[in-house]
Amino acid sequence: MSDDDVFTFEALREVQEKEKRDSALQEIEDDFFDKVSDYLKRKKRVDNKVSKREYENAKRITEDIIDRRERKIIELGIVGAKTNVKAENLLDSEKELLENVKEYVKRHREKLKESIFDQKDQKNDSENKEESQSKEESREEKEKETENNKGKEDEENNKEKSTDETSEEDNTMKEQKEKEREGEAEKESNKEEQLNQTEEKDKSENKGEKQESTELEKVRITDQVPEFLGVDLNSYGPFEEGDAPKIPKENAQVLIERELAEEFKADS
Repeated sequence: MSDDDVFTFEALREVQEKEKRDSALQEIEDDFFDKVSDYLKRKKRVDNKVSKREYENAKRITEDIIDRRERKIIELGIVGAKTNVKAENLLDSEKELLENVKEYVKRHREKLKESIFDQKDQKNDSENKEESQSKEESREEKEKETENNKGKEDEENNKEKSTDETSEEDNTMKEQKEKEREGEAEKESNKEEQLNQTEEKDKSENKGEKQESTELEKVRITDQVPEFLGVDLNSYGPFEEGDAPKIPKENAQVLIERELAEEFKADS
């Protein structure tokens, strides 16, 4: 790397300010983080207070840039799971993160929709079937009544007894049809009640899964930590040295590895 290509602290700050000002991902060079890595190594090799302070400040700014870009990528993934939004200014590693977020959100939405809408669709199908059955029975009943009335008119004078028997048979048939309709209505009511019970059970199980899906861990903050988006998609921070928040276990491990936090001990 020539003197003209040396990466500076000012260049790092400029990228951070751009990411702060704009909600969209800012364009950075493909080897941006490689240059940051070389810069941090140079500062770490120089053993004096100024270089050490510059190293710590540059490290904190770099982590803030990473956090802000990750949050924007997650938001793009949530939107992209539903619409074909075009993502720009992504590094190769960030493109992979975006695709993973979109796939996860799509699977989550499909599972949730299945648990909600399938039950309603089944209920609608049952209601439509019952309505169709009722219309068919009504049509048949009218046709039979028409036939019976015609027979009564033709044989009214000579077959009074036969007419009375036919009328009695019609009444019996009507009663039978009425009982059948009541039986069908009762069956559909029971079926609907079972579907509602199943739906409530599914909702309860889904609620339990959500509550148990993210494990929180209490840590003690050892340095300034900017606001970040947890793996559970909730915002955390910003935190100051000495704070003892509860955050998702996965995020807690990242902060500990970056020496921004330590495991919480009650007697510390």
